Amino acid sequence: LNLIIIEHTKTKTTQQQPSQIETSHFSLETTKNILIEIASRLPITDTSLFPTIHSQILSISDYLTNILFNTTTPVIPSLISLCYETLSYFYKKIPFYTTSILSNDNFPQFKQTLLQHISTHLTYISPPLRYWIISFLLSIANSFELKSNEFFMHNILPLICLNRYLPVDGVKKISLQLWKDIVDMNGVSIIKSNYNDFLTAYVNELLNKQGEIEKEAACRCIQELIMKVYDDVLHEDIVKQHYLNMINTVIKCCRSPNCNLRETAFIALSYIYGNIYQHLTPEHERD
Repeated sequence: LNLIIIEHTKTKTTQQQPSQIETSHFSLETTKNILIEIASRLPITDTSLFPTIHSQILSISDYLTNILFNTTTPVIPSLISLCYETLSYFYKKIPFYTTSILSNDNFPQFKQTLLQHISTHLTYISPPLRYWIISFLLSIANSFELKSNEFFMHNILPLICLNRYLPVDGVKKISLQLWKDIVDMNGVSIIKSNYNDFLTAYVNELLNKQGEIEKEAACRCIQELIMKVYDDVLHEDIVKQHYLNMINTVIKCCRSPNCNLRETAFIALSYIYGNIYQHLTPEHERD
């Protein structure tokens, strides 16, 4: 009966038009709960049901990834969050699902496409979405060998680093966990080697975001970048590329009515002035 419900749910949702995609919330949530119920009750020794269940799970997985890879409709954070939450459950709790994905001939291309979309989704102002994306990354970190993936290290890891300072407990905690799993004790050396990637991510967060907590996190990261990592010899040319955007946006944050953002921005500005401003700004232009 449960398998029939899953098939009905999958068929019903896959027939929807992109403009009606938001109506999938209930069906996806129901599907996820049914799968959890099946997994909790399925006897480990009874392999006769595996092929059928596996087929259904892969079909649902295809549907979820199609939503994630859809670029023709606006992103609906709550729906995308549910997709990542469900896929995270698959990778954590269903071993034969992970094995099937990894052994697929198209896995390398699938992995790169997935990571590209993750890098985009992580820029949206939605703490729940960021939480479920990072939770998903945590579930695939080892099997997808994220440590050795250049795209992940250059484009996604800086965003994980930034979310360590997002003043939302769930996001902050899980970001710290993923950060530690990936970098271990090599955080400073990794940032030093990829300084431009990290600084670009932080400045973009200041330039493109309206959210105050995201700007606060970016200011904290800039402060950390200058205080712990900045090297005059290695990084001066990189900083020059971002200097005007960085200092102008931080000064703008100093004028924010939000006291937490304002305080964090002033601290970041003090580090910019003390370590960078004097070197990069001609004396006659200082004010």
